[in-house]
Amino acid sequence: MVHGSPGAERTRSGRDLWLRWVLANLAGFAVGGAIAGEIARAMGQSHYGVVTSTLDAALIATRTAGVALAVWGAAAGAAQWFVIRVELKGVRWWIPATCAGWALAGVVAGILSGFMGGTVTGIGRDVGVWGFVIAAVVGTLALSVLPITFQWMVIRRQVDRAWRWLVGAAGAFLVATAAAAGVVRWFLVSVIGLLRPEDFPSAKAWVFFGTVVGLLYGAMTGVVLARLLDRTTPTSRSDEGHEELEEG
Repeated sequence: MVHGSPGAERTRSGRDLWLRWVLANLAGFAVGGAIAGEIARAMGQSHYGVVTSTLDAALIATRTAGVALAVWGAAAGAAQWFVIRVELKGVRWWIPATCAGWALAGVVAGILSGFMGGTVTGIGRDVGVWGFVIAAVVGTLALSVLPITFQWMVIRRQVDRAWRWLVGAAGAFLVATAAAAGVVRWFLVSVIGLLRPEDFPSAKAWVFFGTVVGLLYGAMTGVVLARLLDRTTPTSRSDEGHEELEEG
């Protein structure tokens, strides 16, 4: 039996990994977004336009964002784990690490939203649109950095130059989030009217947001992950994903 060259085999393996990673992120972010959106709406709806105390608003927003984003992170992390566990050993902490990173980012975003985001969220004091913008930007930065840092701690001893995951994945999340904000908040609301401003947060709004983020984030980080694993020493790779290659 004639086998292809090692280079061609690695190329096919990298493409297969990339496709599986994109699909996993698409599913994880979309499903997680739908569930998290429903949770956030259920936990916060009764407080819209009622709570005016800054401290009370911060407590409510922190609890709501922390729980909702923890669930979203768990869904995304679980979908990613089903792919990465085939490629690397010792990634059993991937899901808890991802969930914890999203939850902590939710706490940061919730605190900022409670103190500065009342103009848009309807919970807390009206401090102007710029207060909401600052809270949203800093919250997004926290969501870009914290989960990726926790994931890096899981793989840093197994993957050569794992710092590239920190930079690549964080940057990819920022780009994907910015694009999703444009598609969902502008196009779906202002252009075609599929969503209304009152739909944020909700399952139907966040499932669209999660779909766009998952697709773009998966596509960009899939390239980063494939390159990292291609440069990783064989002893760190999972036996499950390479038994067929070794037998061949």
